[in-house]
Amino acid sequence: MRASAIPLLVLLATVNARAHPESLPSADILQVIRSAKEAYVFPYTYKGNYPKRDDKHLRLLDKPARDGLKRLLGNPSNWYDGMLTVAEPLGLPSAGVLLRSNRDELVLFFNPSTMTAKFRDRFYYGALENKPMEQLEKWKERYARLEVQGK
Repeated sequence: MRASAIPLLVLLATVNARAHPESLPSADILQVIRSAKEAYVFPYTYKGNYPKRDDKHLRLLDKPARDGLKRLLGNPSNWYDGMLTVAEPLGLPSAGVLLRSNRDELVLFFNPSTMTAKFRDRFYYGALENKPMEQLEKWKERYARLEVQGK
């Protein structure tokens, strides 16, 4: 390979790494979920790959809501481990959460069948297994109903 082509390959690899989200959950993300001292919920509508949190409509969750979410999302066996090929419908109302620990914050966006996360200025993508996903839907119904219904 010619020396002039090497910088181009490095540039393409760097751009490609930024273009695709990493897999959920990482060890650091699990640590933030488990150690979260604050959790906020906000309305969210899936519109594409790189969502933004709604800072104007953050609502602090109480301890039972926060602890239920931490138990569900902090368990590595609840997460799907494999290749995801999913077509998500756009425009469905849902919710997102902001989790804060001592030093970090994690934003999770609940898509119709997957999750997108933003952590340390990087995007992540993943899904829960079927039963934990059903539990998340019940959690949203109980603790994020206002956000999902848009009220």
